[in-house]
Amino acid sequence: MSADGGDPFDSLPAAIAADVLGRVADGADIAACRLASRAFLAASYACSRVRLRAAALARRRSVALAGGGGGGPPGGSAIRAAAGNAASLLGPHLRSLELDASEGWGHPDDATWVEEGEFDEGGDLHLTAREAVVAWADTAAGNALREVDVADYWPQSCWRKAEALPVISHFCNSLLSLHFFTACFMFLVVMISLLCLFENLVFLIFQQSIWSTLVWSQIETSAIHAGHSILKLRLKNAWLSVDGLKIMPNLTHLTLEFIRLDDEDLNKLNECFPCLQILNLIGVGGLKDPKIHLHQLKTCHWEVSNVPRSLTIRAPNLVRLELKCVRPDMLILDTPSMFTLKLTVDKLGPNVQADGLVSLKNLRIESLDLKSLLQVFAENHDITTLELELPTSTNKYELFEAVKPEYLLQLFAGISEVKLAPRFSCEMTHCLMLCTSNQFRSCLRRLLFHLPPLKDVPHLAPLFNNCAPSCEVTILFHADSSDDIRQATTSVWTLRYPGIRWQWGTWN
Repeated sequence: MSADGGDPFDSLPAAIAADVLGRVADGADIAACRLASRAFLAASYACSRVRLRAAALARRRSVALAGGGGGGPPGGSAIRAAAGNAASLLGPHLRSLELDASEGWGHPDDATWVEEGEFDEGGDLHLTAREAVVAWADTAAGNALREVDVADYWPQSCWRKAEALPVISHFCNSLLSLHFFTACFMFLVVMISLLCLFENLVFLIFQQSIWSTLVWSQIETSAIHAGHSILKLRLKNAWLSVDGLKIMPNLTHLTLEFIRLDDEDLNKLNECFPCLQILNLIGVGGLKDPKIHLHQLKTCHWEVSNVPRSLTIRAPNLVRLELKCVRPDMLILDTPSMFTLKLTVDKLGPNVQADGLVSLKNLRIESLDLKSLLQVFAENHDITTLELELPTSTNKYELFEAVKPEYLLQLFAGISEVKLAPRFSCEMTHCLMLCTSNQFRSCLRRLLFHLPPLKDVPHLAPLFNNCAPSCEVTILFHADSSDDIRQATTSVWTLRYPGIRWQWGTWN
């Protein structure tokens, strides 16, 4: 408090106070700020970001009841009421809304599915249900929101289909404005075309063409600014319907995490989200022959939860792809602009079409099916950075059985930078002891290697002999390695390979 007992935040401009609360975001913290300061109380009505967590709301209510406070909505239903109240109160000021019931009401739930007998027939935490979404979407905030993040409570959401996507596309979308403007534009074009027909003036037709172009440009601008529409949407832990889903032309970021999606080929996703630039599909089930066909997509992270028959990605502007799957029978990548590819695959299927990877430079592979994957994605491509890792279940010498060290050394020799992750480095140490040939003309300029816990100086001569002159080699010792073994290793290698520029570090 100030010396005269006034509010120390009274001098703070209202816009700055509202921005501070927006950065705080958490509903409980904003409530505390409202109680502590009149300035923050006034500014809270213009707060742009709100984050509500069901577990926190339930704990607050329990404390209030224990202290003899009032009632309020029972149990987890507090978050549904709070979301509607916040959206109504903040109205057009609200830009970002985050609702999280994934922890339930004092019972954290981190399972990817619910075992038989564990279903929750309640609906107080089912945040992707139609009525729960309507509570905040059908308010003045609905068309002002730019970011929405909803994490549902899996025991309540996994066994019943939710209409969150269609409802959001209906209430939080400026497409209706675009349709209205388009209709007006078409009417004007028809009228002017009739005028040109009757006048039969070529010059007037030319004028009409220029005028219509200018008018359409203004119409597009007006339609876009008529309502902000959601730009970023994240939904987690739900079974989602796509019936009645409308086109959302402004949506550029979409994340679906641990979702059962009633769109087995992703046709509705491609149709209704045509302007996506970032797409994250993490553990999305219900897919049969999914095809991503998005012209503006630039970044994609796709972790396939089941085993679909095929996976297809056609995205001419895709720059970065992270794909994790088991064994698709068919994999089609039509991504000519892709610069970075991260693959985690159990085994590559018999049908792979990846001929269009003309821009691929950075490649990361985590798999035991290394020979097949390297032949498809590394050989005959101008890869500059290669990173390799093995699955956690890999047993000793499985790497040697999967691919011979001579093949790997020859491959490394044609790449500028190689990063060998911890599990791969450990198995590579065993493989190099069985290496019979290591003389290759190399352009390897940078190498990263993770040493396992050591008892003696390891034999990595075939790898170091494969480095180009002045190659920068970064060696990371395991945290359990003793100081004596570290000193012995650095001394031996620096003397034996004076042409290498050494970097030393630790990993755990």
